[in-house]
Amino acid sequence: MIQYTSKLEIVADPSQDYRAISDFAIKHRCRAVVVNPDLVMPYTVEKSAKGAQYQIIATIDHPKGEIFGLDKIYRIDRAAFDNADGFDILPTPGKSQIESRNEIRFLVEFIHQMKPQSSIRLNLGMRTRSKQEVENYLLAAKEYPPHFIRTDIHTSLQDTINHANDYGIVVSHVAYPIIASGNITEIDIDANPKIDRFAVNFDQAQEIAAGSQARRQAQDYFDESDDPETESMIKQYERASGIQAAPIENESSMGRDNV
Repeated sequence: MIQYTSKLEIVADPSQDYRAISDFAIKHRCRAVVVNPDLVMPYTVEKSAKGAQYQIIATIDHPKGEIFGLDKIYRIDRAAFDNADGFDILPTPGKSQIESRNEIRFLVEFIHQMKPQSSIRLNLGMRTRSKQEVENYLLAAKEYPPHFIRTDIHTSLQDTINHANDYGIVVSHVAYPIIASGNITEIDIDANPKIDRFAVNFDQAQEIAAGSQARRQAQDYFDESDDPETESMIKQYERASGIQAAPIENESSMGRDNV
């Protein structure tokens, strides 16, 4: 069965207990916790104390991206910059193609120079940016590659999100790993196997973990029984959840993209 939580990045809410989020990320092998720069140090201390493997990703100029150029980084506390494992960059809206290109170039090159091992994510802000702005960001990313493209900053929206469509827009320009964001459920993870990671809030992460555990228990029961009635019950459960049982993911691939 797919390890759904191992494809998650938790976007931490400052109002929630960072210890609880860290413990969850450790237990469920989540890839990263995305935090406001002010929270980098508390998570760093917690991660170090428990020998955790998840990455700490600092947001840059979320949620609006209104600061232009390198000032986005200059306003981050030095300790947060030094201790973050990576950065989630939101470009400035309302800029020309050349301005967006230069901004992304300066930010990517600066981080590469100052922290070569950092994971750089370019956040497209697809729910708030125009199609032209998103295209400008992707054209810049083609010249100055980040490690990941994240579709949006939001994890919870009223509108229905077509992640397959977002994926198609990104891959029509660049071939980088993608982090989908917005109303993520187990069904979205199952339906989009080519999407590398999924950004979720803590509540969504807990729901996905609970659903995965319920399916594992049902599958274990099914594996131990040859009863046709049991098989029928499992199939009914899969139809109701919209997800079919899948083979276990090769865990040797878990660490292949830890940048």
